[in-house]
Amino acid sequence: MENNEFFTGIIEDPRLDPKIQQGWNINEVLAESAALNWVVKSISDVKNYPVWNQAGTSACVAFSKAKQISIRVFNMTGVWIDFSPASIYQLRLNKPAGGMNISDANEIVNKTGVALDALMKSQNLTEEQIDAVKRTRVADLFAKAIAEAVVRYLYVPVNIDRIAQTIESGKAVSLLIFADYNEYSRMVPIVENFNLTYLAAPIRHEVVAVDYFLSPDGTKKLYINDSSHFGGLAVREFTEDFITKRCILADALDVFTFEPATEDKPKFDGTIISLQKILRYEGFFPMGVDYVERIGPLTKEGLIKFQLKYRIIPPLGNFGPITKDKLTQLYG
Repeated sequence: MENNEFFTGIIEDPRLDPKIQQGWNINEVLAESAALNWVVKSISDVKNYPVWNQAGTSACVAFSKAKQISIRVFNMTGVWIDFSPASIYQLRLNKPAGGMNISDANEIVNKTGVALDALMKSQNLTEEQIDAVKRTRVADLFAKAIAEAVVRYLYVPVNIDRIAQTIESGKAVSLLIFADYNEYSRMVPIVENFNLTYLAAPIRHEVVAVDYFLSPDGTKKLYINDSSHFGGLAVREFTEDFITKRCILADALDVFTFEPATEDKPKFDGTIISLQKILRYEGFFPMGVDYVERIGPLTKEGLIKFQLKYRIIPPLGNFGPITKDKLTQLYG
């Protein structure tokens, strides 16, 4: 790709997207006190995953989403499975134009799932070739199984410590960055053009942060998998300065399990955490996440299910006096 080309892997400005503004957030399921351990690592010490190559396509968003799923499944099972970016990219709303919208990609994964790459090859293809990859019923059946696993995206504050905590919890984090070619086509991208804006940037791109570490001089860095191979590089190291000035959005993927809890019946004491424990006990709040004194979309969805079950009208997910009275009656 020549330096005078625009690489617009992301269309529109996702910061203005109401689906993202109202989406699930990592702060609702991962405590601010979550584990974090900044240590010096060599390249041989950081987490390394198979190299993917989007070649001449603008499919960076689909590549990032598919790789997040591969990494999450690997961290859950110990088995590496290549999932198919093509199975996501072919369903973009702006097809046949290149690139895609972040919330569009997230919604495709949530509702349609993602196929195995063995069934829908995606690597080293042109834009025309990736759009022409054959979809089969078998591929779609595998994709549906992923969608039924309750895969959801969690938006992460653009803060290197919060991103690192999310990685430490077993989730890879996609980062939406912008830059010019001279800034980005190097192992450790830098910020030179201080007047560059997102919409004017020649590179608008999504990558996956897979690990975090300190360099020998004490600089905090994220280890990046980059399917675009700008500058001939499949991995990069992002500094805190680059993330602060060149990253506008971060998200993580998780696979949630909802089922009635088997632990002792919780007690309602008026706090949001006690509410979340009750919702989990009822099967309306996911297993394996932190309790956080915060009501976000995830807790609100659980509240709506609770209100529907106990006929609290209207079931809007409000944590008001009628709902609190019912919680006290049942769990006081």
